[in-house]
Amino acid sequence: MFKVIMLFSIIIVQLFSNSLLHAASLKISCSLREIELDRFVEGAKLVVNAGGEAMDLNEKTGRYEFAGDIGAQVDKLVFTIDPPKPFNTREIRLRVNRYSKTINANPKIYVLDESTEVTHRFLNSGFCHFGRGEYEKALAHYDFAFRKKGAYQDIDDFYIKLNTYYARALHNVCTNLSYDTCSQAITLAKGLLELYDGHTSKFRRLGISRNNLEEIAKDSTKAENIMLYSEMQTLFRQGEYVAAAELTAGMLEEASKDPKTFYAIGLSPDRLGVDAGVSYLKASDKAEKEGSVSREQIVNYLNSAKEHLSKVKPDEKNRVRENLAIIQEKLKK
Repeated sequence: MFKVIMLFSIIIVQLFSNSLLHAASLKISCSLREIELDRFVEGAKLVVNAGGEAMDLNEKTGRYEFAGDIGAQVDKLVFTIDPPKPFNTREIRLRVNRYSKTINANPKIYVLDESTEVTHRFLNSGFCHFGRGEYEKALAHYDFAFRKKGAYQDIDDFYIKLNTYYARALHNVCTNLSYDTCSQAITLAKGLLELYDGHTSKFRRLGISRNNLEEIAKDSTKAENIMLYSEMQTLFRQGEYVAAAELTAGMLEEASKDPKTFYAIGLSPDRLGVDAGVSYLKASDKAEKEGSVSREQIVNYLNSAKEHLSKVKPDEKNRVRENLAIIQEKLKK
């Protein structure tokens, strides 16, 4: 279960240490297979980008591998797959834990024959992957279809199936395989929901309910918010307080529109308000210490911190009163 760690105050939060800024060991063993017969694809060029460093994967005994150190912390691996003809190219974005000393990635990636026609029959043929829990196969299938037919705009059975199945595939790899696809799933699902009332009979004929689409959007949003909050914590630990504050403020704005989604992962508006306020307060401390910005900008940070913290109900844990008192003293200078 995801556990949120609250940034209660500048007094009790442990700042990031040099030990967090290590060079990670990266180990990749990737299987590239053609989807129809599930056979290994030889002779492909696979490149992984980790924090701006691009590394070629070497083909070896039925897999593509890489092992070595990377100098920067990374939270994402981007795989670019360029197989020999007749197969299609792919790009896979995986989220990883940037604090791990060893990052292991062992994806099984599928490709299709580029000449495959995307028809109703093709869309229907990939549906079996959902029931079998074959998340990457489903994504490979419907990503291929979407790249070929995504510009199709007639709101008919083909359009509804293509976009719904692709949204479901994006959602599944996001929530089960740590692919960085949640935002795409949310965008597609919300777009389909906007169409639903005007084309209800078409959706129902295909066995697609409003609830199906809402679940895709809700679950993907939940996963995306967990990732965003984790990113905010990372920024805070690295001393990127302004970026952490701005990210949290954006989440707080979304929480005011849909609080249930945030409560579902243990984040209340008060919690986000404290995090945003503390981050701005730490930003003022850092700027004052380094002399990196004007006094006017420091005051802006302090006022932003005050604005967020003043909206939070104080209690013994969140130290809102103590931090507001600190802000008042700093503003008097």
